[in-house]
Amino acid sequence: MPVQCRTDAECGGSLTCQRSPPGGICFGCSATMPCPSGLDCLPGIGACSRGCTTAADCAPGLDCSGLGRCVLRTCTPGDCPAPYVCDTTTSRCARPTCGGGTACPMPLVCSAGICVEP
Repeated sequence: MPVQCRTDAECGGSLTCQRSPPGGICFGCSATMPCPSGLDCLPGIGACSRGCTTAADCAPGLDCSGLGRCVLRTCTPGDCPAPYVCDTTTSRCARPTCGGGTACPMPLVCSAGICVEP
């Protein structure tokens, strides 16, 4: 599974890792704070994203936007690719939560309450 980040350190500089989206998303990029190699900064959003021509170019749980960028996939409960779940608050695919007796689906592992790619 393609992974953008699991921790802030994987984003570099002062970028932070938003851990709940599938594969994680590095935030805080700008013209002076670039994204990790292979990713571009989405203007006005400050999120790092991979270029694409079709959804197959994006990680599971992401779709290719009309602007040629991988973005969070819109979902309804039950239609995100395994092992991801639909966050009913945002209607976007997300990594599952864990802890308190709740284990992560394979192949994800629990890290600070969120199931992340190993």
